[in-house]
Amino acid sequence: MLDLVDGTADSAIEVVARLLFRAAGIYTQTQVDLPGIGCVDFLLEGFLIIEIDGATHLEPRQVKKDRSRNNASTLRGYAVLRYGYADVVHNPQKVLAEVWQVLRGRVIR
Repeated sequence: MLDLVDGTADSAIEVVARLLFRAAGIYTQTQVDLPGIGCVDFLLEGFLIIEIDGATHLEPRQVKKDRSRNNASTLRGYAVLRYGYADVVHNPQKVLAEVWQVLRGRVIR
């Protein structure tokens, strides 16, 4: 059980998300500090940022900050997906499908 703990997650739901990705064979870097963006929850394949949002991300100030970070990420060439507790816990297959869609480059334009 201790091999599942890596000490980098900011929340329990981030641990759940990491285990979900691991079970699906998706390699993740956690808590990565990106210049001009800040620390992101997950970085996949060097270009896909995954953010796992808790309740504080619903507060107006945090929403504004998250929007700014998303824009900065896009302007630097990153793709960004954001998920909340309900997504990770109640709809993990949708989360994985979307992550795989971006990783495989099947984004509908």
